Amino acid sequence: MLFSSLFVLIALPTFAAEPISRAVVDLSKSTEIHIAPGRVSVLAMPESIAEAKVGAPGKLKVVPSASDSTELTLFWVEGGAFRTNLIVRTTKRIFVFDVVPVTSGHQDVIQVRGAFGAPGLRSVGRAITETTLAPKLETKLKIVRKLQEGRIE
Repeated sequence: MLFSSLFVLIALPTFAAEPISRAVVDLSKSTEIHIAPGRVSVLAMPESIAEAKVGAPGKLKVVPSASDSTELTLFWVEGGAFRTNLIVRTTKRIFVFDVVPVTSGHQDVIQVRGAFGAPGLRSVGRAITETTLAPKLETKLKIVRKLQEGRIE
């Protein structure tokens, strides 16, 4: 049973659209959070939150809890909601979320119980080339030898 539950978490990087959701998230993927306009959600992290950044700060408000350093309150500002991202840096890790406006399937409490994986390393496809930062030493040695031998050209 544990294996099948873990498979579902890996295959679908989203919380189940239930009012109270708990999950272990994959740090190499963004995780969807569903919030209905006019409603508030609480995002509870596994450790203290150091910083939270939102892609559309004029549309989605993220307010740290005054009583719990592991919680954020999320809500849409009036005037239209659209999909945006939320990056939460805790004292140990960085979590990436896609916040999606919904008319049904609102999540009141989202509890992140832990995480696995790590951000992926992506190659940009460039070849590494050798670059000379200083002139070659060989040229200087030739000049010194010629001066020592008395041959000045």
